[in-house]
Amino acid sequence: MTTEQEGGLFPYDYCYLWAAGRLAWQGADVYDCNNLARTMQEVGWPESEKVWGFVHPPWTMWAYLPYSLFSFPVARVLWMLTLIGLLLIICRECLNLSRTYPNAMPRLPQALMILAVILFPPVLKILAFGQVSLLLAIGVLFFLRFSLRGSLVNAGLALSLTLLKPHLFIPFYCALLAHALLSRDGKLPLGMLLGLLIQQGICSMLYPQGIQFFVNFLPQLATNSASLLGATPTQIAAHFFGWSWLRPCLFGAGVVIGILAGSRKSFCHLQALRILIPLSLLTAPYCFSHEFIILLPAYLTALFPLYQRYGEKIRFGIVSSAVLMALIIAFIHLEFLTVILPTTLLIFGLFSATISGKLACIAHRFS
Repeated sequence: MTTEQEGGLFPYDYCYLWAAGRLAWQGADVYDCNNLARTMQEVGWPESEKVWGFVHPPWTMWAYLPYSLFSFPVARVLWMLTLIGLLLIICRECLNLSRTYPNAMPRLPQALMILAVILFPPVLKILAFGQVSLLLAIGVLFFLRFSLRGSLVNAGLALSLTLLKPHLFIPFYCALLAHALLSRDGKLPLGMLLGLLIQQGICSMLYPQGIQFFVNFLPQLATNSASLLGATPTQIAAHFFGWSWLRPCLFGAGVVIGILAGSRKSFCHLQALRILIPLSLLTAPYCFSHEFIILLPAYLTALFPLYQRYGEKIRFGIVSSAVLMALIIAFIHLEFLTVILPTTLLIFGLFSATISGKLACIAHRFS
């Protein structure tokens, strides 16, 4: 979300997160929409523009608080540098996974893989708007690495980063929990719980009132979440056709599918990541196009057969999709219109996961 200002677009998300951190340092209620709007207006957000209330759970505050110690312009620069650093970590981890576990991450040429990661459309939106979704991608990638090594506690610790936006992963979490219960191996849930406690412990020391404010805000969040229009086909259909029953029904179906998938004897983390994460996005209560960054492993997997067939010519497709997404971001500021490329990638990711996930999982079992 942006608004027209003299000299360009005012960065809503940068300001939104900075204002929440500034309120937390003051001990004020970050979930009070009026508090958030007033703090944002102090640094230039127009009074006529709407401000969403802060919707992130209290254990996420550690990601915003350090930057709110600085003035908004300085914090924005520091946050952009942080995002660039996180993107470099993602590029390096994708390359490392492709060298170490080619069955899990396709072995694309180094330059092509870096280009594909940097120009992945959700990455462009994250850099333009300033969301924290790159941390989710890092959590998913390191979960993949540690689970392939058999280090499940560390895999759980890595996956706890996705708890910054837990509603995006419910079917995936259900599958992992069902598998852990049936296999009587609680190392992965233990790692996730430990990671959550670490995050909440840090936030409780810095913002002790956060939990109480969040609990008081939950009824309002439950009421308003149905009106949030995001980027998945489910949300768009529910909005335009008035199908209020669609989202809760699909959410429930996602939970059931996750439990059933985790109960299968052939269950493996790699297959779950490739198939259930796209499903989780599709059934999420609300999801925005920048959060499709967690489809990165499925996206790179889908590029591999194209590379085998067309070679370096697929660079043109990668660059073209990036240019189209940049134009959408620059000239169309309604969130549901940015669904064009992310939805295509969701369908493409599901398709590629279906045809390659099971084969890769079987290959890993015998490697």
